[in-house]
Amino acid sequence: MPRIAFIGDAHMVYPHNIHPFDFEKRKHYIEQHPFVEKMLAYVNSQSPDYVIFLGDVIDWYSPENIDFALEKISVLKAPWAITPGNHDYQLAVRQRAKHNNNINHEWADFDFNICKAKATETWNKKGVAFTSQKISLGDTAIYLIDSALGHTPIEQENWLAKEPITHSFNILATHVPIQIKQMASLIKKNKASAKIEEYVQENSENFYDRCIKNRFQHVMMGHVHFSSITKIKETTFQTITISCLPGKKTKFDGVVILNCP
Repeated sequence: MPRIAFIGDAHMVYPHNIHPFDFEKRKHYIEQHPFVEKMLAYVNSQSPDYVIFLGDVIDWYSPENIDFALEKISVLKAPWAITPGNHDYQLAVRQRAKHNNNINHEWADFDFNICKAKATETWNKKGVAFTSQKISLGDTAIYLIDSALGHTPIEQENWLAKEPITHSFNILATHVPIQIKQMASLIKKNKASAKIEEYVQENSENFYDRCIKNRFQHVMMGHVHFSSITKIKETTFQTITISCLPGKKTKFDGVVILNCP
C-alpha cells in the first residue's frame, strides 16, 4: 500500500538572483524560503514512498533557480519526480523582449514568454526528466503529463489514451487542471475575477472521456493556488494549493498525502 506525497506550486527563487526586477516583483515568494524548508521537513515526517511535485517548482526559469530548488529538494528521503508547470519554463521578465523579438530561433515559444526546449535541456542536464512518464509502485501507477503550456500535447494525449491500464489504482498528475464542468465552477468560486481559460487546459473538453473515464481513480493538479476535491463517477479530481505559504485550513495545505489502496 504505497504512500505518496503530492506537493503544490513552490515557486522557489535563488535569493541572490541576477534579475533584480523579477526579484522585487516576486519578493513575497523569496521571503518564504524558511517555510519551504519546513514544508519539506513535514513531507519527510510523513514517510512517503514517493513524492510528486505538481509543477511551478521555481518561479521563473534560470539555472540559478533550478540549482537552488534542487538543493532544497535534496533533503527529501523518498524518491521524487516533477510534472512541469509554466513557471518552470517561463523566462525572467527582463529576458522576454529579446527572446520574443527573435521568435524564429530554435527554442522560441512566443505566446508564453517561454523557452521550453532550452529550459527542458537545463532541467535534463541536472538529472530531472521533464517528460511524460509512468511510475509503478506495487499495484499503484502514477502517470505524469506535461501541461505546462496550458494543454497536453497531442502526442502525450495519444500515448495516455492508448496506454494499457494494468494496475489496480491509477493516478494522473498534471499541472494545469483538466477542463471539466465542475472545475469551471470551482475556479469561479475561488477566483471570482479570474479568466477560466487561463486556469484549465485548452481543448481538453474530451480529455476525460478519452483518457480518464473508467481508467483513473485519482487526478492530482496544481496551478490554481487553491485546494478542492470533486468527483466524476469513480474518479476523484483534486487541486492542491501553493506549498510555499502556510495554508488556511492546516499549516501544510500545499501537501497532500495519499494512502493508496
